[in-house]
Amino acid sequence: ALSKIELGKKYKYLGCYKDSYDRDLPGKPAEAGKKEYGGRHQGYDVDSCGIACNGRGFKFFALQAYSRSAKSYCFCGSSYGNGDHKKMDDYECGRPDKCGIGPCGEGMRNAVYGFQ
Repeated sequence: ALSKIELGKKYKYLGCYKDSYDRDLPGKPAEAGKKEYGGRHQGYDVDSCGIACNGRGFKFFALQAYSRSAKSYCFCGSSYGNGDHKKMDDYECGRPDKCGIGPCGEGMRNAVYGFQ
């Protein structure tokens, strides 16, 4: 895993945003599922989500619904904070340093990241 310094050179945390089933960042990190977690969006951290979304041409990515066993869900997008997907207090996305340079996301709360 990358150190906090290495992560900080690649990515920046942009804030905590509300999500809904009409996804704010609708892009998928992969077409195929990560079988051990039962879904293509699950099992990511900052670096693996960033690499996956960047590789598919997206400018932003988000971690959501962190759990210790399955890590976070990963979503990709070209924009964020669209429509009703308002900025929330950072604490609503979880502990500030949980994912190195920012939070790991919570239920319907996107910890949004960009590339340096």
